[in-house]
Amino acid sequence: MYVSEEANPNNTLHVEGVELYYDAEILKKGVVLIDTPGIGSTHRHNTEATLNFLPQCDAALFLMSADPPITEVELEFLKQVATRVNKIFFILNKIDYLSPEELEEVQRFIMRVIREKAGIQEDIALYPVSAKLGLEAKCSHDTTLLSQSRLDYLEDHIIHFMSQKKEKILQASIPRKSFDILTDLEMQLRLSLKAYTMPQEELQQKLMLFDETIQQAEQQKTFSGDILAGERKRLLELLEEQSENLRQKGRHYLESVANSCLYEKNTIDENAITQALALAIPGFFEHELGQMSRFFDAHVAQVIATHQKRASDIIDSVRKAASDLFDIPFIPHTPITGMEVTKEPY
Repeated sequence: MYVSEEANPNNTLHVEGVELYYDAEILKKGVVLIDTPGIGSTHRHNTEATLNFLPQCDAALFLMSADPPITEVELEFLKQVATRVNKIFFILNKIDYLSPEELEEVQRFIMRVIREKAGIQEDIALYPVSAKLGLEAKCSHDTTLLSQSRLDYLEDHIIHFMSQKKEKILQASIPRKSFDILTDLEMQLRLSLKAYTMPQEELQQKLMLFDETIQQAEQQKTFSGDILAGERKRLLELLEEQSENLRQKGRHYLESVANSCLYEKNTIDENAITQALALAIPGFFEHELGQMSRFFDAHVAQVIATHQKRASDIIDSVRKAASDLFDIPFIPHTPITGMEVTKEPY
């Protein structure tokens, strides 16, 4: 493997990336797994990179080992994870090293520590697994060994969670959509009945007034589209402004790192400066980009909320006009919630 330190020390072969393909059933069912950087390593930015990424995830797989069960560093990280993701699967690996009695004792210890130290009080599901046995089972297609590894049990629960989440979204959207369709039909029927019973001359006058309302709504729609285009331009300008600020801040920071190397050694040591910069860059930019992303996301959400309200107001104005002109009950439109920011992992 050209990506191992043994076969490619210090990346002398200049490998930029590696793509692996694995025919996994769980991935075929729509699950996307992201392996985040290690926690508690000498690179502090690894933890920050993971925390910045978590809000994009439906769930987190919090992996612990039987030796030791859970460390202070992991506990501190877990507290932060719990504030950024709604669902956590707690996984205990290397259970093949433990006897049944030891496994039971370790599970009790972990559950108690998570509740008392991490402050997570809701139902905690702990999944003991053996990745080693699971890998052997997958390679040899041994279903008995796979069952012993308990990886199949974990996979089933992850798939069930994903399907259940989609089902909840569908269950929530169907009644809302059905209500909108039925209220639209009700208004159409009431308008039709009024039109049939209304004198022709009066009907023509009301239709002319209603056409004016429709035209005004169309104008408002065009006006909103222009505003939205302007908002998009302003958002791009804001993003460029943030980027320029980051460039300047990064330049000053990296210059200070290089200068500190010069002052310490009183000589120009290019290797020392390069190493210092290589260590400084990831931590600095991971932190700054995380803050920048959160600020920009909040700003975009505020803009979207404004346009969702404007769209709902335009629809309600037409319904209110129909209600007043034809003397039928006014049924407010379900607020627009379709606009949202969608992201693909990385």
